[in-house]
Amino acid sequence: QTKSIAAALGEVRDQDVAIIALEKIQKQAPDGMSSALEQLIDERKERRNGSREKLSSILIANEMKQAKTEFMSRVEKATAPRKTPAETELTYSRMSAIVIIDRLKELEKLSESLYQPFEIEALHDMRIAAKRLRYALELFQQCWGRSLQTFAKTAARLQTALGEVHDCDVWIEDFGKQISQARKQKQNEHVAAFIWLLSHFVKLRTKHLRRAYDLWREWESNDVGDQLRQALH
Repeated sequence: QTKSIAAALGEVRDQDVAIIALEKIQKQAPDGMSSALEQLIDERKERRNGSREKLSSILIANEMKQAKTEFMSRVEKATAPRKTPAETELTYSRMSAIVIIDRLKELEKLSESLYQPFEIEALHDMRIAAKRLRYALELFQQCWGRSLQTFAKTAARLQTALGEVHDCDVWIEDFGKQISQARKQKQNEHVAAFIWLLSHFVKLRTKHLRRAYDLWREWESNDVGDQLRQALH
């Protein structure tokens, strides 16, 4: 249920971000491209309206209230005291260490994707791994005091850089399709605008990818993974 709500919210957010980005680009785009960009912005606004309708259909008051009741019931059941020997009980701090190390291993394994810059899905998976590690660090921080804050911030910076790369990849794919359609319909003005936009995001992608490289090199040179393992030991 939470995933479906998050996905619906994400669809609305994606269109909001796209509209803001296109409106910003419109101000710096060469003359003669305004109408093509205006059309793109209008298309995104239409998509956003559809995404908002979908979100509204999910956020029904009675169903949300029922979901909350059921969720709290399951939490109470899951956290009820159990008659088990104290030495075999899994503490929150011990469990959190297991989860964080697992997330760290996942990120380290996927870091190879940085050296395959055109493997879009692999880079996206690395971004998700950085996000999962960051969330685990933030979630379990209370078990470890302030010692995990620095690691969470480092993971967040890496997540942001890889997120920017992914956003550019989405734009590049979209404009590639737009160029093909505009060429078929002989919309020369639109073709020129889309090619300019494609070039813009290719350059932007390179900038963000370099940032991700720098952050990961810093991560490895400072042995951040080993420092985190020691902090949890």
